[in-house]
Amino acid sequence: YDQENYFSVNFMFYLEKQRELKIILYIEDVLPSRLKTLFMKKWEVEKKTVFRNFYGDGKSLLFNLGNVRLFFPGKDESKWSNHFFEIINSIFTNRKVDYHFLLHHIMKIIRSDFSNNNNLQLRKSTRLGFQILVYLKSLNLLDNFGGGILLPEENVNKSIFENNSSIAEKANILFEEFPDFFDLPEKKAVFLEGALAQFLLNIQYQEREATPFRTKLQGLKLDEKIVKRLFPEMQNKLEEYDKNYYRDLEKTISKYMIQAGNNWNITKDEISFYFVLGMNLYEVFKNEKSEVIE
Repeated sequence: YDQENYFSVNFMFYLEKQRELKIILYIEDVLPSRLKTLFMKKWEVEKKTVFRNFYGDGKSLLFNLGNVRLFFPGKDESKWSNHFFEIINSIFTNRKVDYHFLLHHIMKIIRSDFSNNNNLQLRKSTRLGFQILVYLKSLNLLDNFGGGILLPEENVNKSIFENNSSIAEKANILFEEFPDFFDLPEKKAVFLEGALAQFLLNIQYQEREATPFRTKLQGLKLDEKIVKRLFPEMQNKLEEYDKNYYRDLEKTISKYMIQAGNNWNITKDEISFYFVLGMNLYEVFKNEKSEVIE
């Protein structure tokens, strides 16, 4: 990819079946400069705080085009979804991808993992879904998105995971790294409430070896009314267990709830996505007592 634009590259995607090649997608005249952009954005995204050390052994959650297929699997293993190839074509040819269409398909897979109680796969699919959105956003391929920032190398994975930072400080660091994904107070409130929900589920499992509150999450088919109702219910449950170690988090959620007001300007898919993303990234807001529970 590190070449001048003196030539172009063609890409052919095909399936081999019974010794015959079926061409599914043919992309012509991709310039080296475009390939360089795609690789540079890939490496930038992988350095984002929430994707670093994902596997706990220093390995980041890497982005590749195969990750997109997770959310567009097709009817069976021999048939790849046409939507998958449409997105691949858009990436190479610099064409826009409909944000709400993509988010809807991401949430279909996340809800399936949630319903199947597959927590490990849910953690990965949620993080991969967010990574795909961030990657496309960095390429300016998502409509109505402006652009995020990359934290300096010395700040990445430093203060955001340190317990000596306040909840508000940790939240601000995360929100500033992804400013266009957290551009509304309702997104911030839902995200933080998702983290609070995961703390409650952890406590329930410790106390009862079960998570009955999980059924109240409606299979991650959430809306503004449900989210607002769940917040005081979670606070009451934590008080009942006498383990409400998250009052600072609750205070921050309340602040953003007040700022958001009524009639939120986000879809049900967005509400559900930000909620499960908060559940997925709850460890950012852990304190000493919650680490004991872990």
